[in-house]
Amino acid sequence: MKTIRIFSLMLATCGAAILPTYSSNAEDFDRRGGIAWEEIERLVAQGAVKESALLSHDTSDPYKDLPEEGAVLVGFEFIMTPFKKSPRTVRGIRAIFLTRHGEIKGAQHGAEVGKPTDMNVVARPGYAVGKVTGQFDGVAIRRLRIHFQRIDGVKLDANDAYDSSWFGIYDRNLTTEATIETRDHVPVGIAGRSGWGLDGMKLVFVE
Repeated sequence: MKTIRIFSLMLATCGAAILPTYSSNAEDFDRRGGIAWEEIERLVAQGAVKESALLSHDTSDPYKDLPEEGAVLVGFEFIMTPFKKSPRTVRGIRAIFLTRHGEIKGAQHGAEVGKPTDMNVVARPGYAVGKVTGQFDGVAIRRLRIHFQRIDGVKLDANDAYDSSWFGIYDRNLTTEATIETRDHVPVGIAGRSGWGLDGMKLVFVE
């Protein structure tokens, strides 16, 4: 399965930007972003992390992905399935992390049926997930958009940022929109609630 990186907002019929790829690793990110690996690893080991507000609903089973070795949240794989009149909605996610040794992936949360698709998003080298905007109905999250910010040590630069396009298609009149954020701190995990779908989501960050 290919990993894509968003460089501009190009709308595809599936509701996501599909662009060419290039490889990246921890060294590549460090050359462009200056990740403070030792400090991040120390803070995670000490439990010096906080959670953002919850996006969507506090129902179903709780989940949490927080790599023990210390990692930076740089993107997501999306599980997309049809739902009601929509041909493609976000039904689950898998976090993509960068460690000092390279990329790793978290567990799948959300849809028990469906496989990760090619509708993935990973930050440009030197950037990480700073905010996530979601649209959700009375049950679960249906669409997501990711906001990336440049990494500066254990903080994120709000003045150097960009957005992905929306992932998922759903009637806007049926949803509420909200945004969760790391308050310009480096993200190191995700948490939330999931069942048959992605019911809720939080960002975990060092502080």
